[in-house]
Amino acid sequence: MLNTIAQSFTRRAPAGDFWSLRLVDEREEYLSVRQGVLSPVSTQLNRGAFVSVIDGGGSGYAATCDLTPGGLRAALQQARDWARRNAPHMLLDTRDLPRPAQQVQYHTPVKQAWDSIPLVDKITLLHDACAALATDARIVDRMAWLHHRVTDTLLVSSAGAHIAQQFDYLMPGLVAVANEGARTQRRSGVSD
Repeated sequence: MLNTIAQSFTRRAPAGDFWSLRLVDEREEYLSVRQGVLSPVSTQLNRGAFVSVIDGGGSGYAATCDLTPGGLRAALQQARDWARRNAPHMLLDTRDLPRPAQQVQYHTPVKQAWDSIPLVDKITLLHDACAALATDARIVDRMAWLHHRVTDTLLVSSAGAHIAQQFDYLMPGLVAVANEGARTQRRSGVSD
């Protein structure tokens, strides 16, 4: 999807000194079991773009979550307007600003895809981990969670850059709270 948006933007971007477009698509899922009770599964989707422009001796930028051609055009125009306003006040020569032209790609190595594991298996794992934390009657609260995030970024520029990255994170965690009288202690950690 990011490549399609970038190609459309590149075809429509007006000529100028320099522009870059950075697109971000981030998907998250959070599963947790507290006190043996499954919390509602939480999912998030965040998408946006950052446009930077060097024009007329100035530099400017704009950001938007509207990834339609019209939304990106508006962000480009806002960045260009800022560049022109900044031109008389620049401390650095814009010819010295970096203009990426690299063409690279990176993906986090993943041994087993998050989506290849059935949801019921993930929930069972969390129930078992949460139950294992109940080692003593003084444990008054306990929780186990899995947080999964995939972030795709794509940077394209008028200089020919095409830098694609995908970062895949899995963040497990445990927490136990113990209480005896007036003393309370909390221990947390990430399991392997």
